[in-house]
Amino acid sequence: ILVLTTASRRVRALAAGVLLVASGALTACSVHPGQAAVAQFTGLDGAQQEISVSETDLAEATSDLAPLGWTRDRVLNGLLQAPVYFELAEKYGLSVPDADVETILAQANPEASSFSEGAKTIARLSAISAQLQGVSADEAEQAQADFTAMAQSFQPTASPRYAAERPWEIQDASALSLDGAQE
Repeated sequence: ILVLTTASRRVRALAAGVLLVASGALTACSVHPGQAAVAQFTGLDGAQQEISVSETDLAEATSDLAPLGWTRDRVLNGLLQAPVYFELAEKYGLSVPDADVETILAQANPEASSFSEGAKTIARLSAISAQLQGVSADEAEQAQADFTAMAQSFQPTASPRYAAERPWEIQDASALSLDGAQE
């Protein structure tokens, strides 16, 4: 007959509790499994928009853009912010055709034979941000107000593996250039 004392029962109960908590921590790293980050913002039409960046998309885009000096955090920020810029571009009649996106990437990294959708999003974002810099003075003032409104509502949530040590902020357009590394 096996006789368990109260002390050994407590040890076993504590060990079982530790294992339960540890297994929960390993399986619940993120509210959104498989996602590097998600974000919400209020669009220009007042509708709530949600952005999701998968771990796979982030890894592929980072791999494509690393030779250009883009870090994983910078790629993630760009992928999260792209819909904000794309909404502004739509309002002001700006666009970048797919062929131009391919040309931008091929010129920036001639060694690559193909690019991920995430890298294409970043290239389009870079071109759109440059176009936004060229709008008329009247449009620029309104575009800045629109941008500010969306940026203030921007609420990102990163998986613990991808959370930056600095606050996540909407970057200004100069940070989105494909020309070299950004500090």
